[in-house]
Amino acid sequence: MTLLERYEQQAVLLRQSRELPKGVRENLAYAGLLRFLGLPQPINFDAHANFAYSTVATAPSPAPSGTSLVVASGDGAKFPTVPFNATVWPAGVQPLTSNAEIVRVTAKSTDTLTILRSQEGSSARSIGVGDQIAATITAKTLTDVESAHGLSVLVYRYTVSGSDKTSIDTGVDTPDAGSNDWTNGDLLEIWANVRTDDTGATPNLDLTFNNDTGANYDQQYIVGFSNTSTAAGGLTAQNSWRLAAHGSGGAASYASVVRASIPGYAGTTFFKTANAQAVLADTSTANEQSFAYALGWRSTSAITRIAIAPETSGKKLKVGSELLVYKRLA
Repeated sequence: MTLLERYEQQAVLLRQSRELPKGVRENLAYAGLLRFLGLPQPINFDAHANFAYSTVATAPSPAPSGTSLVVASGDGAKFPTVPFNATVWPAGVQPLTSNAEIVRVTAKSTDTLTILRSQEGSSARSIGVGDQIAATITAKTLTDVESAHGLSVLVYRYTVSGSDKTSIDTGVDTPDAGSNDWTNGDLLEIWANVRTDDTGATPNLDLTFNNDTGANYDQQYIVGFSNTSTAAGGLTAQNSWRLAAHGSGGAASYASVVRASIPGYAGTTFFKTANAQAVLADTSTANEQSFAYALGWRSTSAITRIAIAPETSGKKLKVGSELLVYKRLA
């Protein structure tokens, strides 16, 4: 049985299923069968760069079909990471269907671009020295976005650097990456990889929304310890969600991982409800813990801002602590 035949067999067996294992979904994508099955297809977005423009210094050879060109000296750095699509057209005019060609840049070495010709239905033309070339917005750029429903998009990323910090607040701290655009989503995912300078091994991390520090936060939890014992508890009408973190009393260099998922975070009908997990790894079995949380925030407001900070006043997040926020596109 050939590789393609095996992929096709998987497609037949799983045709009625919309929840496919990751490996099988990748196989089906490779075989080009996901669209046939009516299943979401994985999308790898091209990289982008502003003002990615130059002129052709060395034309392809032969001009209508050559697969390599050189842009003006030093301009290769203006273009994004490959692969990406670019438009090539004559000097002194606007690009039109009659005079422009879209090429796909598959490799870049300094100012030399390796290209695939006649992309997105465009016709090959004789590319000459002095022609203009730019990584423009093409139909592919937009259809990639339109096909991305259900994918996670980075909203915000911030990493503490330089010195320890009292908090990370998406409404105050400029992100390292992400649009900080909270709109047009149906699920919010919050990840925190943190360590505090609290002397305890397992202190708490406060998480708040929209700068609300009123008594509007409720939670229940179950915690498992490394010695196989478990415990449960709950808090109501608190000023924050209190989630387990790693303090300086824990093993050196270990941080805790906290993850919370909030469906309907942009809605304005219900109070916000989330499930969350916190994992504390440690070289000491006494400090190893795993938490599961049921969380509520008594607000019908859409979530547009998040802040995390050590529960203990005056304590700080250690350098390297990170907050990540993703939204699932509606």
